[in-house]
Formats: sequence, structure tokens, C-alpha cells
Amino acid sequence: MKGYGKDTILTIPDKGNESPETKNSKLYLFNNSQGDLIIQINELSHNRFKRVGNDLIYVQTITLQEALNAEPVIITTLDNRTLNIAIDQIITYYYFNEIYHLIFT
Repeated sequence: MKGYGKDTILTIPDKGNESPETKNSKLYLFNNSQGDLIIQINELSHNRFKRVGNDLIYVQTITLQEALNAEPVIITTLDNRTLNIAIDQIITYYYFNEIYHLIFT
């Protein structure tokens, strides 16, 4: 399942005002209605990753020496794991590497 986009609004029917306090209140007993739980997703900016659609983009600048030596690019993920991404091909100025199905917990 892909992530939710910026400003997405989720509505969960009949889950609003659901707590022991409200279930025992006179108001709950009077109308026997809980209402809907409404959640709005707010996207915050991040200093390393940028979101484009459902993708996370990470830009890493490397030196010419690192490129010629095929040194791996080290990325710290959103959940603080460290990934060593091997550069196993000749790269150009506009080189990019896609990592598919990487799950953040």
C-alpha cells in the first residue's frame, strides 16, 4: 500500500467521541451517537528526503574521487537504518539509482 498524499482527509465512521468517559456521559446516552473520526494528513518538510508523488527522493553529492573509486553511498533512512548503496556502474553527472520496495517502519 502506498502512502497518503499531502492534505489527504480520512474519515472513519462512528469512531469519534469513543472513550470510556464519553460512553458514560449523559450526552452519549441521550443521542447514542459517536460521530465520525476525521484525520487530515499534514506533510512536513524533511532535511534529507523530498516527497514527489508516492516516492521519496534523496540527493547525495559525491566527489570525483568517490565516483572513480566506486565508493558506496551511505544513506540514513527515516527510521534510522543505515544503507550502503553500491555504485556498480559508470556514473554521469545526472546518474540516479532507484531502490524499489524499501519499507520504512
